[in-house]
Amino acid sequence: MTEKHEAVVVTREDIIRILVAWQAGELGAKEVHAWAEDRYATSNFEIEEEDEVAQEVLSNLDCLDVNLTTLEDVPTFLEMLRLPKDQVEKALVLLREYSNSVDMKERMRRYANDPFYGRFCGT
Repeated sequence: MTEKHEAVVVTREDIIRILVAWQAGELGAKEVHAWAEDRYATSNFEIEEEDEVAQEVLSNLDCLDVNLTTLEDVPTFLEMLRLPKDQVEKALVLLREYSNSVDMKERMRRYANDPFYGRFCGT
C-alpha cells in the first residue's frame, strides 16, 4: 500500500518572510533560490488557493540565478504580494513594468564575477 502525503501549502506570508530575510541579509540569493526550488512545481508543495501572484513570485525565485533576480527586485515582489488577492492583473502589470525598466546588460556586467550569478552573465 502506497502512503499518500499531503502537500505543504506555500502562502504569500511564507514568501514574504523569505524576501524580508533576504533583504535583512539573513539569507543570500543561493539560499532563497534553494528554498524556492524546493517548493516550485513539486508535488510536495502547493500554492495557497491557486494564488497566481504567489505562483509568479515563487516562479521568479525558482529561477533567480538564470534571470539574475537580485535584492533590487525584492521591493517589487513585496509590493505584488501585499496587493489584495483579487488584484492579479495589477500585480502582473507591476512586474511587467518593473522588468521592462531593468537594464539587464548593466546587471550582467555587474554580476559577471559573482560566484552565484556569474555563470549566467554570458562571460
